[in-house]
Amino acid sequence: MKNIYPFNSSVEYALRCSILLEASYPYCLSMQKMVYYDYLLTHSGDANGPESIHLNTPNRISEISIKREKIDGAMSLLCSKGLARVVFNKEGISYIASDNITPFLRELSSDYIDQLKSIALWVSNKFNKYTESELSKYFDQNIDKWGGEFENASLLATEGGTNE
Repeated sequence: MKNIYPFNSSVEYALRCSILLEASYPYCLSMQKMVYYDYLLTHSGDANGPESIHLNTPNRISEISIKREKIDGAMSLLCSKGLARVVFNKEGISYIASDNITPFLRELSSDYIDQLKSIALWVSNKFNKYTESELSKYFDQNIDKWGGEFENASLLATEGGTNE
């Protein structure tokens, strides 16, 4: 039997990207904005938003480095199914929700989907006015805080272990 990995698969990324595109409509999202938005969607608590839908793991900010490839595959899937469109603009290549995305997402129902939709609206409302440069600066200013709360606990545990 073949192992199936539903988490962090192209399908899960495509689902999250479709929800982000719908919440952001009529704005176009560049690949880099999609990467940042996906992080904010799953770790919204880091940005003083709703409770994060994914676990607060140590060094979770490192997820940013692997998201681009996954999101690229997800966007190819969404575009091939007519759920998103490629837009060429002065910033380069961006993506926008197609007319098919809302009817598609309306057919999906679960607590997880509802949470994703709610948090995606929060991400959109808070960050759609940010330019890509401003969003990058926001991440740079907060990168040390996100996932770093475990570093102090780790240091304390190490120091405590040496004093026994």
